[in-house]
Parts: sequence; structure tokens; C-alpha cells
Amino acid sequence: GISFGLTIFTFMAIVVYCQWVAMSVAEEKSSRVMELILGAARPFELLAGKVIGVGGLGLLQLVVVAVAGGVALLLQDRVATRLLGSASSIQLPEGLTPELLVTFVVFFVLGFALYATLFAAVASLVSRQEDVNTLITPLILVAAAGYMIAIYSSLGVIALDSPLVIALSYIPFLSPYLMLTRVSVGTVEPIEPVAAALLLAATIVGALWVGGRLYSAGVLIYGQKASFRTLVTAFRRA
Repeated sequence: GISFGLTIFTFMAIVVYCQWVAMSVAEEKSSRVMELILGAARPFELLAGKVIGVGGLGLLQLVVVAVAGGVALLLQDRVATRLLGSASSIQLPEGLTPELLVTFVVFFVLGFALYATLFAAVASLVSRQEDVNTLITPLILVAAAGYMIAIYSSLGVIALDSPLVIALSYIPFLSPYLMLTRVSVGTVEPIEPVAAALLLAATIVGALWVGGRLYSAGVLIYGQKASFRTLVTAFRRA
């Protein structure tokens, strides 16, 4: 149940708030603001700033909700006694350990950073906000694949100790879901989450470099259909 809830939380945050990042980039592109900004800063800096700024705003919203929920849980006995005359019987789940919380925070932040970077890079290739959803759909499908595998694994439909699930839990696009699920049921060695987190962090650096090139190339294909051939040509010129 804990794995199920944390996986849903991660997936919803990626789908909702990474779209914020993509829409923000597309807005700058459609208003031609991106062309002016590229004259003052490098594409890599602009992309990273967009991910940190808009993505951080979304994560801050989640933190506010999480802190409010945590305070409510800590004070539930006192509130129930004041209002109902009896203490609440609700308790935190036994499986919600500090190790699991640390793993969740690390993979949540890294996974969000990876997808937000890719969403922003893809959104820089469109000239209208209406076209964003078309280009980010493949990324959403990849995120949904990791989410579904993690959900089925947490429910016991797919064996968590199968070689396929173990291998998939190291893939950066899927590890924020699968490694968290494996940690929650205690089927991993301590070194495995560390290795997966390092691979995820390295992938983020590569995504920022590629995304920066795409961000710069997006200006060159303004008003054109973002076909594969046009994308490759603009990418080489960036």
C-alpha cells in the first residue's frame, strides 16, 4: 500500500508539473521571447533555469501540502480529543521507514528533474502551446510504463525479484518508480539504490546537454513543422 501511494504521487507530480514546465517554454517560444533571452544567456543555462524555476514552484506546492498533512497527522490525537472527546486511532503505517522516505525523496527529485528537462527541451520545438501535448505524449507514455510496472509489481501481479524487473529498475526513466517499489518491500541490497541514483543523475546531466542543443535548435525552426529531418538539421546548426 505504501509503495502504491508513493508511486501514484510520483507519477502525478511528473505528469502535472512537468507539463507546467513545457507550457512555460512553449509560451516563451510563441511570444518570441526565447530569441531575446538566447542573446543574454546560453541555452544550457536557460533550460536549467526553466526546470529549476517552474519545476521548483510545482514542487514547492507539493511540499506545502505534504507539510500540512504531516502536521495534521502529528496533531491528530490532540485535535480529535478537543473536537470529539476521544483520541484518534489512526497511526502511521509501519512500513513507512526513514530509509524508504529518503529513497523516495532522492528518486522523486531526480526523476522529476529528468522528465522536466526532457519536457522543456521538447516543448522548445513547437511554435504554439496547442502543439505541446502532441510532442510530450511519448514522454508521458514512458512515464506511464514505469508507473504501471511498479503498480503491478507492488500488487504482486509481476514478481519483483524477476530478472526483468531488476534490470528495468536501473533504467533512469523507470528507476524512480521501480527502485522505490523494490526498496519498499525489501528486495534490494543497499548498493542497488545508490547505483540507480548515480545512473539517474548522470542521465540528467546528459539530458541537460541534449536539451540545451534542442532548446537552441528550437529557435531555428520557428514557424516550421517539427519533423525529424528539420529537427536533425537544426540540431546540427545549434
